[in-house]
Amino acid sequence: MASYTQALAPGSYLAVSHATSDPLPDTAKKVEELSKNSATTAYIRTAEEIGRFFTGYELVEPGLVYMPLWRQDGQVPDHPEQTWLYAGVGQKLS
Repeated sequence: MASYTQALAPGSYLAVSHATSDPLPDTAKKVEELSKNSATTAYIRTAEEIGRFFTGYELVEPGLVYMPLWRQDGQVPDHPEQTWLYAGVGQKLS
């Protein structure tokens, strides 16, 4: 991911949505283990780990949040963490 983000020109935007282990870390570990036997390995990260993708970028409001909370245009869901996804957009500073 770092080689990709470093290649972007200053002023560019990076949009990321990523699965998270924050709601249920033990379940996330099981999903990762099971995925090792499939064609595609799952990588599930914490908000802190996902946030590192934005190093050198300024996050656009509302920042790195559960996906249903990123610029929702309706009612805020009762349990946004149940999506297991974070979303964020950042602009490259320089």
